[in-house]
Amino acid sequence: MNHKKDPKGLIPPLGNLPVELHGSLGHVSFTPYGKSGPQDHFKDHGGSVADAVVQKEIPPEVKKLVALKQSEYAKKANTFRMLHYILLSWGAILGILTPILIPALPYIAQWVSVAVVVVISIDQIFRPKDKWSLYSKATDLIQLQLFKKAGVYEENKELIDTIINTELEILTTVPGLNDALRKIAENSPTNK
Repeated sequence: MNHKKDPKGLIPPLGNLPVELHGSLGHVSFTPYGKSGPQDHFKDHGGSVADAVVQKEIPPEVKKLVALKQSEYAKKANTFRMLHYILLSWGAILGILTPILIPALPYIAQWVSVAVVVVISIDQIFRPKDKWSLYSKATDLIQLQLFKKAGVYEENKELIDTIINTELEILTTVPGLNDALRKIAENSPTNK
């Protein structure tokens, strides 16, 4: 399955700093017109605000909701990313230790294998990699819509597509816990 060909529906996390996009929305450091707004941007580039793409102002209550949800989703994405890496690390370490401990310390190896099952169970219940991907995509789709609303998406499309492809590659190359444990078992000295 080749995920690189179709980046639609995925905009990558672009950072965790507040965005200045006609106010404070989002989680990315991006100021399309500088601190003064679009009027100075177009003056500096030989145009006027009237020459610019007409942009709709986002109502304050919608801005507040969007900022709240984007912040919430970004925090959840980071939380599930960290949980995924913690479970992956512990699962791998314990999975490597189990066959090593069996001949020397079978009683301890038994408890280590129980710990592996606990780590796998937590991973199966909370599905941190899937939720990391979900919240990351949601955060970034919101940011994409803000870029479009501000009229800066088209002029930065290539940059955004580069980031999209990079982020997609990150999400698809990070192994799941079951895959990592399967590879550890296959390469275990007891299987050779």
